[in-house]
Amino acid sequence: MSEDKKSFVMYRSWALMIRELSNEQAGDLIKAVCRYLDDPAAAPEDPTMTAVFAMIKAKLDEDADKYADKVRKRKEAAEKRWKDANAMQNDASASVCIGLHSDTDTVAVTDTDTVTGAVADTESPNGDIKHNRGAKRAVFVPPTVEEVEAYCVERNNRVNAEEFVDFYSSKGWMIGKNKMKDWRAAVRTWERSKRDNVVELTAAQRQAQERHEVLQRIMRGEQ
Repeated sequence: MSEDKKSFVMYRSWALMIRELSNEQAGDLIKAVCRYLDDPAAAPEDPTMTAVFAMIKAKLDEDADKYADKVRKRKEAAEKRWKDANAMQNDASASVCIGLHSDTDTVAVTDTDTVTGAVADTESPNGDIKHNRGAKRAVFVPPTVEEVEAYCVERNNRVNAEEFVDFYSSKGWMIGKNKMKDWRAAVRTWERSKRDNVVELTAAQRQAQERHEVLQRIMRGEQ
């Protein structure tokens, strides 16, 4: 069994069988189970316990396999989260070409900061070089459920923070084909959508009420 697994499940069905054994048989069986946790070759000394021990051992192996699979999936998920975060960081790096005042003289540089900005040099009529830098954009960092919830409480809206984070996490924090730039703006969009749905529902309820009143008047013989 895996050394990382520090415990095992004692099933009720086992307890019911062990109750029917003598103290010597029960002790022998339980000791064999405990030895098996560290020694795959362990077995009870009493041959009559072999069948019972084989059933318990099979269940222990099954539980150990499930545990190992769960550990593997958690490790893969953690590695994926790390790779996604690293990919977002790499997206922040960009190659920028600086155009000099000469038509043929250019220098290529790589911007590895956490923000990006276009840089261009132009020559003024008097021969001075003017440096123009584009606006810098901050790297997008996905919010936590707590951050979204705090923002929703601040705006007093009906947006479910956990639903919001789960939805965009499943899409890689993409809006259509583009990376999300401002999660707060996305929350406000959800907020407007929720509000519109409430308005539409209220209108539908009002129409249903009006139809009900008309039907009641017809049944009463009123025009």
